[in-house]
Amino acid sequence: MSTVINKDGSCERTFEVQLDSSQLVSGKIDTIHNIVRIGTGWQLSWSVKGQNARHPFPISRQTYDSIRSHISRRACDTIAVFISGKWRSAKDMGEHTCFNLDSVKTLKPQTELKRSFRWFYTYYSYRETYHRQNLSFKVPLEKFMTGAEISFWFTGFPNLTKGLNGIEQDDIMSNIKDKYSKWLTTNYFETIYQLIVDNYSLVNKAPVSKQGFIHLHDAILQRFMTKKEDVIEEENTKKLFSDFFHSDAFSAVLDNEKLKENAYKTLSDYITLTQFSVDYQLSMPGVITDSGRGIIGNSLAGNDQHVISYRLTGERLISGNYSITAQSRVTNIWAFAITAIVIFTAVYLYICKKRK
Repeated sequence: MSTVINKDGSCERTFEVQLDSSQLVSGKIDTIHNIVRIGTGWQLSWSVKGQNARHPFPISRQTYDSIRSHISRRACDTIAVFISGKWRSAKDMGEHTCFNLDSVKTLKPQTELKRSFRWFYTYYSYRETYHRQNLSFKVPLEKFMTGAEISFWFTGFPNLTKGLNGIEQDDIMSNIKDKYSKWLTTNYFETIYQLIVDNYSLVNKAPVSKQGFIHLHDAILQRFMTKKEDVIEEENTKKLFSDFFHSDAFSAVLDNEKLKENAYKTLSDYITLTQFSVDYQLSMPGVITDSGRGIIGNSLAGNDQHVISYRLTGERLISGNYSITAQSRVTNIWAFAITAIVIFTAVYLYICKKRK
């Protein structure tokens, strides 16, 4: 996604996406399952990757077949589709921007642009905020990590490794990663555990009563935590229960796909969120004075000092709101010219008056 802020306050936004062959040829966009939800105000075009020329969308069948015959990869991996729009204000652009996290959940930013005229210069301040995505896990992340650790792990800020050497950084990262792994394993266990409790009637020849199983919660959890690196694999989960109870009785529940689909919804929502990833490029008018958390001159087109690169990912929305911010300054040449003329005129009139 690339965003361009113009001097007059208008904005331009372009998404570069990949579509499957049926959408490329038919022009019928799947607005639910694509990462970008396309509404009114957007124009589509396409291009072969590596070429600058863009063509009207959709692709004719003849052109599509021709491209396929000349490449070894899939055509949809070679053809880039561009979704572009121009808006009078940043607010309008934000209102028309929508991402699909899944078939139900969407993600929309709040965007604002402030312009401040200061005679010689005009200052621009841009902010685009994506709101925190709440997770429905039974065990909160705060039970294992501090607020600073959570923010650092998912966003990189605050930088807890600043000033440390490689060994010290590795110690911090390993410690936080272990806490993160424990959090995931604990919530995976709670999901499995509650699944069995809720469907205990399906357990054939249960090795213990339902009440006895409930009393063993902490003991089973402890076994899960000792094998947290591998236990999330379903086969390993079944083996753990089998070894713990010396029985395969719980497989009747653990192999039930319909029951698991409902029980795993929170886990699947989390995985879907972590898979959301956008390479974000922002162009500001004039000289960039503050790039926020972005990197200047790291654009896909090269080392462009007018472009700021950001990472927009679902993981960055776990610890809190994520804001893309930037500030720039445009020199008003005319203001300098007028000021020079005024000064020159004043000096000239003063000299003429002195001569008289």
